[in-house]
Amino acid sequence: MARSMATHQWQETLRTPRRQAVKRSRAETYVLITLVAFAASVIVTRFYLEMTGYPQIGSGNLHIAHVLWGGLLLYVAALLPLVLLNRTALIWSAILNGVGVGLFIDEVGKFITRDVDYFYPPAAPIIYAFFLLSVLFYFFVRRPVRHNARAELYRALEDIPPLVDGTLLEQERQEVYERLRYAQQSTQPRYAALASTLMAHLDNESFATGAPGTVQTLRQMVVHWGQKLGRQRHRRIILWLIGLNGLQTVVGIALLAMIALMPSLLTEPLGQQLVNDNTLRSVEDLPWFLIRLGLQLAIGLVTLAAFIWLWRGREVRGINLAIFGLVLSLTTVIMLNFYLDQFQAISSALFQFVLLLFFEAYRQWYLAGTATGNESRQA
Repeated sequence: MARSMATHQWQETLRTPRRQAVKRSRAETYVLITLVAFAASVIVTRFYLEMTGYPQIGSGNLHIAHVLWGGLLLYVAALLPLVLLNRTALIWSAILNGVGVGLFIDEVGKFITRDVDYFYPPAAPIIYAFFLLSVLFYFFVRRPVRHNARAELYRALEDIPPLVDGTLLEQERQEVYERLRYAQQSTQPRYAALASTLMAHLDNESFATGAPGTVQTLRQMVVHWGQKLGRQRHRRIILWLIGLNGLQTVVGIALLAMIALMPSLLTEPLGQQLVNDNTLRSVEDLPWFLIRLGLQLAIGLVTLAAFIWLWRGREVRGINLAIFGLVLSLTTVIMLNFYLDQFQAISSALFQFVLLLFFEAYRQWYLAGTATGNESRQA
């Protein structure tokens, strides 16, 4: 008898799942908020310091650097979700985390140089590289997860508390219901029983639904106006944008050919002339300038190919190639821009990120599920 009970307990232990980590509901939204706050923090800080002549807080030997404020905000951001249960705490934690890490990493130049140089040229590309890694992490978090009853129950339980305040949206309520429906079909009795109980509560019509939040309202507005633009106009704008980029590439190749064939056009060595024109800080930066130029030309050729595919109606190939060119530019050319031009490169980086979102929106709205070989040929 004792052996039978021990065997039964052992079998129950085998059926009990390991306490694996579960991805939080809306994790990608919180990471996105952190990214936006991070970028805004660096941009606003640099702009403010530039406009005010780089003031210092303190007197004598005392100097309170903004890296300390960043550390304080990071500490508060870490405490909020430990103390507060509300969903708002997670939103504020994401905001403070982004602002804090922006203030912290903005001073990276001081901590990688012996002379504590805030304006150390490699600091700007280091900050940008850290931001790119954060973007990569966002896309990793955004990937679809494999469904299992335990994880779906975790996420459903996380989304249910707004019912207490009557702020659960109808769409969110449906998402919770679908998670519970999946868990209800589990072979684990406790999962199925808990899911059934919660579904019975959700079926109660006395539960109120709240108004859309600010973030969701903004997202719905962007999608509404974007889709109102229409597929044809959206496509024409994309063609115009990448066509302009391709034209710049052709002009650049022509200018390089002229300089190579007629070096007498240069009144002095190329590096020195670029320094005199304030294009470069010093002649030592010339190799990086030439590498950037080569990358720009290569990406321009990719963009030209994308334009041709789109013009011929091969939209999937064209959009994929255009997005590839933008990603390549954001990870290579813009990195060099931050080294050569420092924070003047922010505007071009922001513009290319907006373009990437614009192209990705077209792919998601109009080309999702379209195979490369089954593209509609549009004039």
